[in-house]
Amino acid sequence: MLRLFKFVMLALASAGFLWLGVNIPAHFRSVSPLVLEAAGEGSRQVGDLAQRHWEGGRLGPAQLLWQSLPDLEPSERNRQEIEEQLADHPNLIYTGGPAPFWERFVEAAPRLRSEMPRVAETLLAPENREHLIGFIAQSTNRAVQTYLQTRKLTGWQLFLPVFSAAGQPLDASILTTAMLEQSRAFNDDTSEELHRLAQRALEEDPHALMQLEAVYAAVLTLARRSNWNQLTAWISLAADKEDLLRISMWVQNDEQQFSLLFAALSLAEDPKAMLNYLDRHGDEGLAGIRTALPLGVGAMQSLQRFEQPLYQRPAFLAALPAWVFSGESTFKGFAEAMPYFALFTRGLALAMAGFCFLAMFTVRGPERRVRDLRKRRLIRLDHAIGGVLMALLLGILLEPNLLRFEPNREGTLEFNIASVSPFTTNDETSTTQDSTMDQVTILILIFFFVVQLMVFVFALLKMQEIRKQTLPTELKLRLLENEENLFDLGLYVGLFGTVSALILVVLNVVEASLMAAYASTLFGIIFVAILKVVFLRPLRERLILETELL
Repeated sequence: MLRLFKFVMLALASAGFLWLGVNIPAHFRSVSPLVLEAAGEGSRQVGDLAQRHWEGGRLGPAQLLWQSLPDLEPSERNRQEIEEQLADHPNLIYTGGPAPFWERFVEAAPRLRSEMPRVAETLLAPENREHLIGFIAQSTNRAVQTYLQTRKLTGWQLFLPVFSAAGQPLDASILTTAMLEQSRAFNDDTSEELHRLAQRALEEDPHALMQLEAVYAAVLTLARRSNWNQLTAWISLAADKEDLLRISMWVQNDEQQFSLLFAALSLAEDPKAMLNYLDRHGDEGLAGIRTALPLGVGAMQSLQRFEQPLYQRPAFLAALPAWVFSGESTFKGFAEAMPYFALFTRGLALAMAGFCFLAMFTVRGPERRVRDLRKRRLIRLDHAIGGVLMALLLGILLEPNLLRFEPNREGTLEFNIASVSPFTTNDETSTTQDSTMDQVTILILIFFFVVQLMVFVFALLKMQEIRKQTLPTELKLRLLENEENLFDLGLYVGLFGTVSALILVVLNVVEASLMAAYASTLFGIIFVAILKVVFLRPLRERLILETELL
């Protein structure tokens, strides 16, 4: 009964520690949505920022924020006020709020269409562009005059020259950039940087011309989807020229992504850091933003602080019943407030689960000699090592991002003129993705290595157990001979892993290289060779010599 009681208690302890480890939402290379939820509780929401823009008369930015989330809409009172404002000020659809220079241009523009209120669409008509040139040509701002002079340049790669038959996109972009400068929309550093760039382009510097063309393409990308106040709000989020280029690259094709990114950058503590996060994690970063944005400013700040993609629960865990994860909500605040300590606690819980699980199978009854009890250790080495290895193995299985390796990417920006121009309808774009090594292959390699290491350690500990026993030497040799199958277990496990991996690859269950499959047998051969040559052979030799000497 005592042995059964110990077995049951160790089984319950192992299950309890495993439940604890699974339910602490702390991860090494990802962030749990529950952690973001805990960080966002009580913080300012997107709707609050939209309301503040609306109360400040900035209808355009408020509309973008309302569009950023599917369930976020202006209140009924706001709708009525918007209708009244548009009825009293029809040009508000073009300006989107206070805009002295653009409003003066719109009031006198010869050809406006209410169904095309965005900045680039407003400049679609040649009459409007000619009127805008006459309007800003009187400016005393030297940067504005420099931008206007770039209209005469040729040698563009993305655009056709302004005075060609298809030069409307470039002309609209140059005029928009000049108006942004006239309105002081750029911060001082960006304004100075762009002015110098335009001057160098006028001096026939080909590299400067290429950079200036990228800036014009970026401005056009934003202008084709924004009224004036929305455009200036976007410009205010860019700390420098590079930020402007990155923003345009992220929003050039997806309308929903356009408003989503605007809201994310508006709520972020540091818009540049948020852009870096997107560049690092790509579509996974967008998924993280989509999850954090409805949760509020605190969740967005937490996402930036962790700088990790969103945690995706593995399929085998998602198939488990909901009660298995019933404690995640309880520990979400702990994981958000003390992430490193939460990670340590999670790892310790998994290691203790492995320790108790292994101890279950070595439970002995009370019939032990006094001498053995004196030699008994508080923690057995084989259980401790096995627990750590099982914690490592469970960690790999529970965290799909743990072994995620991304290739180095150069910060190149590519623009498809068909996607940024309001004068064309072709939205096709192309992206190129590079990878160094298949991540599933790496995961399988590490899995096989850990399994083989566990078999190796258990065989080694068994060998040491036989060596330390107070038995005749001949009996020790017979015991070692009896454990021969255990010492060859690495080969059997390696063959099983290779055959299983090959079957999964052939059936397209996983996408991994053949190297991962054959590595299982290779690991088995290496570990068994080390065990037998380095450890088993010297032990047998010593025991044989002891037998002969006796």
